[in-house]
Amino acid sequence: MPRLVDREQGKLLGINAFDLFVILIILFLSFSLISRAFSPGEQVKEYSGLNIQNAALEFTRLSNYGFVVYGEIDGKWTVNGSQFRGTVLLVEALETRLIGRIDGRMVTIGGPNAYLEDIAAKKIVFRTDSPSLIRVRIKKPIITEDLQELVWNLRNISEGVAGKYGVKTLRVQIYSLVFEMPGFKATAMKYLEIKCKVINYIPYPIQKIFVYDEFISFSLYPTSLAIRDADLLKLDQIFQELGLNYTRVMADQVEMYIGTQESLTGVGVYGEILANARSLSDIIDLTRLTFIPKP
Repeated sequence: MPRLVDREQGKLLGINAFDLFVILIILFLSFSLISRAFSPGEQVKEYSGLNIQNAALEFTRLSNYGFVVYGEIDGKWTVNGSQFRGTVLLVEALETRLIGRIDGRMVTIGGPNAYLEDIAAKKIVFRTDSPSLIRVRIKKPIITEDLQELVWNLRNISEGVAGKYGVKTLRVQIYSLVFEMPGFKATAMKYLEIKCKVINYIPYPIQKIFVYDEFISFSLYPTSLAIRDADLLKLDQIFQELGLNYTRVMADQVEMYIGTQESLTGVGVYGEILANARSLSDIIDLTRLTFIPKP
């Protein structure tokens, strides 16, 4: 039976010291990956539910930067007092209320004594879906045949700018997103049908929908109303379900918020990002290129 410590051979539990060190590193990395799988994203701040007003301000700060924000909520359902512990995609905040989505359902979150909201929170932990963020402004309007092509273009630009740091999330702010629909006739009923579908399918609030003869327009502006690229594609599903066909889509004043896979806190990062962006200077406004290393 091997000795616990063998000083002559430099072994612990019969294992070479270097091999033991490698094993410990592997175990540590495995634990880190498992932990991130269950609690994805970067933890930013933790608030007591009693401090719901400051929690709402913190969400607004993170969302206005362009981060995708989640809240780990410890509290209870106000309808029956049963315990709630879960992660909520946060999309909006009022003075003393957070608004989010769970499995497609909208929920409101208040402090521990809340009774009007869906959830009364004892504790709120904010997490961003990415460790850092790059903000990019597109110089000219983008005109494509469909949304798939538009999103593909935006993703390609994002990957080109982020380079080795990778793209984990993408939120898009568009001042005017216009769908050209020859033969379409605007009616109050069509407007209501589109608005109801948008509320059901897209978690982020889209407050500006304009319906005209021959075209439909959305305004995803300002930053707090920016939506994820995957949510943008849901507009195609909405149009298909309503039997609406468009011939092309135009996006004007586009700004992208690129959540990176890797942190941008290292020395010389901005120089690398700027070098990546210069190769796209015919598309990107380099004077508006900024990045946020930490939430």
